[in-house]
Amino acid sequence: MEICGKCLEKDRERRFQSFDELIEALSAFCRRQRIPIPAEEQPLGANFDAEYALAMSLGGTGKPEQAVNKLREMARRWPNECRIHTELGRVLIGLNRCEEALEATQRSLSIDSSRTAPWNNLGAILARLQRFDEAKGAFGKAVLIEPENTGAMFQLAQLHMMDGDMVAAKNLCDLALFWRPEKVSVLKIASECFLPANESAKAETILKKLVSIEPLDTRAWFNLSLCHSIRKNPSEQIVALTEVLKRKPFDGDVLYFLVQTHVDLNQMDEAISVSERLGEVPGWEIVGVSKRAQLLALQGNGMLGYFLLNKATERHERSALLWFSMAVILSPQAAYRQQALTAAENAVMCYRENPKQLSPADFSALSILLRDLSGGR
Repeated sequence: MEICGKCLEKDRERRFQSFDELIEALSAFCRRQRIPIPAEEQPLGANFDAEYALAMSLGGTGKPEQAVNKLREMARRWPNECRIHTELGRVLIGLNRCEEALEATQRSLSIDSSRTAPWNNLGAILARLQRFDEAKGAFGKAVLIEPENTGAMFQLAQLHMMDGDMVAAKNLCDLALFWRPEKVSVLKIASECFLPANESAKAETILKKLVSIEPLDTRAWFNLSLCHSIRKNPSEQIVALTEVLKRKPFDGDVLYFLVQTHVDLNQMDEAISVSERLGEVPGWEIVGVSKRAQLLALQGNGMLGYFLLNKATERHERSALLWFSMAVILSPQAAYRQQALTAAENAVMCYRENPKQLSPADFSALSILLRDLSGGR
């Protein structure tokens, strides 16, 4: 990490390897100025720049309580220095001490309301306190003061998204993209805004740029796969999902999505292979086995699918999905209709015990199948 402290005379061009090293250099600066270095909880001395830099460094090295103490001590000596109260508010936000942060931020704004940082702090505090309309006003003020303040823009955009005001959110994201078209945080928020706003083409363009900058961002790759799904590009969708699985090989949602995509492309062997992987993911065993069995049946290997399901019911005998899948596979074969009926009845019984096991669509299909197998009874 390269940090150049402007208050460090001899160390102005020095490259520090850590914040601890910077703190030591700040202390050395104080010693060179013959400023006494008392115990940690006591003031370092009268040099504002050195002490302010030290307070910020403490906050940046995982020592927020020490930073708060230092900033409170500085606020007593420099009560009208806006930067102290602003930084104190920022550190207290990180500690989730919102009421104290609000007091410090309001003090900062009472001294100087023309700076954007305390308005950013105020917006963040009010949002945490669920005072969302007031938070919008604070972030809006930050943008008015500094039109290029993309941080305030996308915080404000998120608040509008929460309210369902996608027009305002998109306008803010467009403005942020105008000012910072390559900034990762701007690209992330903009993609999250445009994707659910039925603007998948624009979201796709943003996400492609994002993954070119941050190729390890699995959320961006997954969102890109959603864009490809919406835009009916299954081949590109598989590429994006594969990128996610390189870093999250046991993500059940991604594997299930990939199975469906292979099916859409009529790539049944690949779909069966992925469904087998899905069945090895903890919590996805039943879904994986059921999907694999159904795909095997579509390939004409229904009995192999039945064998897999029968074996799975030995471990999960109260699974409505396994019994339902078994009924679906066996029902077309006249010789196995009685077994199919038994499987369907078991599925209904398990469903009644736990209705969350089947989606409404699956339960509707099960009800129709059961009526057919029982001769309309």
